[in-house]
Amino acid sequence: MKFSEVRKVLKTKLLVGEIQHEARHGGFDKKNLLATGDVTPDDVIEMLDCAKVFNFKVAKHHNKEVDINVYIFTPSWNDEKWYIKAYIIEPDAWFISVHPSE
Repeated sequence: MKFSEVRKVLKTKLLVGEIQHEARHGGFDKKNLLATGDVTPDDVIEMLDCAKVFNFKVAKHHNKEVDINVYIFTPSWNDEKWYIKAYIIEPDAWFISVHPSE
């Protein structure tokens, strides 16, 4: 999928609540503020709205046993650069990371 389609699908999934969170290293930490509730789905929708095509890339999932495209967005939102990393396995969008860039 291309930038505009991925962004639209992720925003729709966030809007209707079809989201999951991939646990990192045994749990959720400050790398997924959506999972911890520090940012809301509406916040992430706003972040995605701020993303431009040059803030987007596609990578393979870190688990080599699966063939999943991971979508990475690095928009500026509220005067801060953010890092959003997610993939889609219907019916849900799976969020790996949502946090300010370091």
